Amino acid sequence: MHRERVASFEVAATRLPHPPATIKLGVDVHASVYVVVAQCDHATPKPARRFAPAEFFPWVEGLLRQGHIVHVVYEACGF
Repeated sequence: MHRERVASFEVAATRLPHPPATIKLGVDVHASVYVVVAQCDHATPKPARRFAPAEFFPWVEGLLRQGHIVHVVYEACGF
C-alpha cells in the first residue's frame, strides 16, 4: 500500500489498522452519553469510549469518509 493512502484514526487512544477496514460498533445509548466499543475487522475489541450524543454521528461519518465499512449495533437488554 502506498504511503499516501495510509491513514489512521484513534479509538480509545489505540491505533486501528489502515483503511479500508470493517469496524463494528456496539453502542449503549443513554440520554446524556453513548458508550461505544469498537472492533476493527477480527481484532480484539477496543476499550469502551464515551461520546456526547452530538459527537457520535460526526465521528462515525468521519470513519465512513476514510473508507471504512461501519456496522453499528445498539445494545438492547432482554432483562
